[in-house]
Amino acid sequence: MENKKIIKIFSITILIITIITLILSIFYSKAFIPTTMLMASLYLFSICYSQKNNNQKVTYSLYVIGILLIIGSLIYTTVRIVNG
Repeated sequence: MENKKIIKIFSITILIITIITLILSIFYSKAFIPTTMLMASLYLFSICYSQKNNNQKVTYSLYVIGILLIIGSLIYTTVRIVNG
């Protein structure tokens, strides 16, 4: 029971941070886009962890989307550094 509560608190915290970085990337600076992508992937991973015993197709799909967000964040950062 305690583990589920910790997972829920962690997920809500990551979701709030993701929303804040999304707002910052839209209105303030494009430099927050990789951070938003990484936080969104972390949120998806927390959902996968909480749903690990349920529907396996959904869990694996969210896991793959999280991995793609990390790869996209790395590519975006690399392109921004190379292009200056």
